[in-house]
Amino acid sequence: MDTMTTPEIQRFMKFVDEKPDGCWEWNGYRSHDGYGQFTLFGKGWRAHRASHVLFIGEIPDGYFVLHSCDNPPCVNPAHLRAGTAKENSQDMVERGRAGKHMRQKCPKGHVYDKMRGNSRACRTCDREAVRRKQGQEEFKSWRKEYDRKRYLENRDEKIEYERQRRAEKKAGRV
Repeated sequence: MDTMTTPEIQRFMKFVDEKPDGCWEWNGYRSHDGYGQFTLFGKGWRAHRASHVLFIGEIPDGYFVLHSCDNPPCVNPAHLRAGTAKENSQDMVERGRAGKHMRQKCPKGHVYDKMRGNSRACRTCDREAVRRKQGQEEFKSWRKEYDRKRYLENRDEKIEYERQRRAEKKAGRV
């Protein structure tokens, strides 16, 4: 890899806008996920990776460039560090950017603590949903009808059971 020259850094800095929060916002082309793109040494780079190479040094093989500010367009070398895939995944989970399969908490902040089919669920939110549903008139009338049917089914079964028992007792006495 060529060594960094002042013209490369100057060309890079033309796309940077320093913000009051300390982030250097990338104003050049950004991909769909918000990360900047920059051509360095004749190759396309993500802008934060190019910033790391220009201002900090090479990125070790297999390492990622992680943002301490959690701002994808930021290219401030003070906000960047090289890290492993595991560190990158932990950062994503801690900051709530991970896919659903890696999240530890539901959108309301409760811990996922039960399984619903093949997915995790939050018991607290499930309970709240049931309580909301039980308060609706539609549910109350459905539940009343359901309970009545169960009562009648059980009553008929009980009567039949008692008949059979009496018949067996009678047959035993004769």
